[in-house]
Amino acid sequence: MKGREYSEGQPLGDFLQKYPGGVLLLRGKFAGQYLHSVPRGYVRKYILVNWIDDMTPRELELFTLHGQKEEPDG
Repeated sequence: MKGREYSEGQPLGDFLQKYPGGVLLLRGKFAGQYLHSVPRGYVRKYILVNWIDDMTPRELELFTLHGQKEEPDG
């Protein structure tokens, strides 16, 4: 996991952990990566569909915020 230890962070539920420097994804294709680096489409089309029933309210909030489509410039 690129030198990061899960025990150093604060669990936010089964899927996310607060870590100095960001929030880590604990499961899935992008496990061990910071949430801000996970593709938004993956969050919208996979995580928010398949994991939603098992998320804590804080995880749901973070995934929803990250999964929002970016506003087009202009």
